[in-house]
Amino acid sequence: MTQAPPESACTREPPQLPPPSDSTATAALAPTPRHFSISLLGDRPMPGNAQRCGWAVPMIALLLALTGSSYTTSTSNAQVEGMWMIEDDAAIAVARCGPVSLCGRIAWLRAPHDDTGSPKHDEMNPDAMLRSRPLCGLTVLSGLLPVPDEPDKWSAGSFYDPRDGGNYGLTATLRSADVLVARVYIGMPFLGKNQTLLRVERSGGAGWC
Repeated sequence: MTQAPPESACTREPPQLPPPSDSTATAALAPTPRHFSISLLGDRPMPGNAQRCGWAVPMIALLLALTGSSYTTSTSNAQVEGMWMIEDDAAIAVARCGPVSLCGRIAWLRAPHDDTGSPKHDEMNPDAMLRSRPLCGLTVLSGLLPVPDEPDKWSAGSFYDPRDGGNYGLTATLRSADVLVARVYIGMPFLGKNQTLLRVERSGGAGWC
């Protein structure tokens, strides 16, 4: 009689577990924590089935790749977050506004009031419905994304200039810890011009939003 081949650990049916008790069923309804650490994988031996079936190595590699990518993005964005001065006329507070993107709002104006003493508004906006927006706190930079494998560069952003009501493309390069060079352009980056921003600290003087 022909002997049946040995059963593979990868194809073996899992053992049938007894029906859960009331307490077990209640515990199974609890939400699973979404946050975890890769280090937890080393807290216990890897199941023999996982080692023999070959799925554990690619799975760990994928987790490490995703974690490394997230770490690089977070590190890059942290380098450029903060307060930046433009032409001594305004300061922009740059901060994260999405999982990987950066935005910036006006945080200080050298001349925050018009000739009548009223706070300045977005008077040059092509949309008449938006011209009553105050300039202080106005978001002028959005969608700036870190460039993969280039931790000192960002691209795909947009810049709104309240001085003329125009919307422009934006890239940025961090030259040093306190110097950020922004490229403002129409259509393509080579059609634009560079603008140097200097890092500043928020103070208690006038003009802050």
